[in-house]
Amino acid sequence: MIAHVSELCKSKCAGKLAAFETPTKYGLVDETWTPENDMLTSAFKIKRKAVEEKHKDLILSIYPLTNS
Repeated sequence: MIAHVSELCKSKCAGKLAAFETPTKYGLVDETWTPENDMLTSAFKIKRKAVEEKHKDLILSIYPLTNS
């Protein structure tokens, strides 16, 4: 499934975005974000902090923190 999403994303970004702007890492969530589960506002805007908190483990598995 991730390979399929990757190919779709690459095809949509090709010629429109620079290489560094095109996503190369993905994490899929098997849950629809809605205002009822507090992932979206009533105007259907993403509640970034709520999404980040709920999916922190997935985000860190894709983009691990480094001690620089």
